[in-house]
Amino acid sequence: MNRKEEEAVVAKQIGKAIQYWRTEVGMSQAALSEKLDVAQQTVQQWEAGKRRISAPTLYLIAKTIQVPYILLFADVESRLEPA
Repeated sequence: MNRKEEEAVVAKQIGKAIQYWRTEVGMSQAALSEKLDVAQQTVQQWEAGKRRISAPTLYLIAKTIQVPYILLFADVESRLEPA
């Protein structure tokens, strides 16, 4: 797997984690987007893995949905091929 492919896998897994934890706390995409001051389409793109998320924004997302930021990375390693 090359770097671009790995980045795509990571983005998709983080997006799935955001969606999972957001829904676990009962928050809509609209509510998350409002709290982060971004468009709802941006949240949709993050969750679909179609838009990259900066480290500070990942931290703010985790803080907003009240989960440790490390949980957003929980399933990433298992989706990547061994080096």
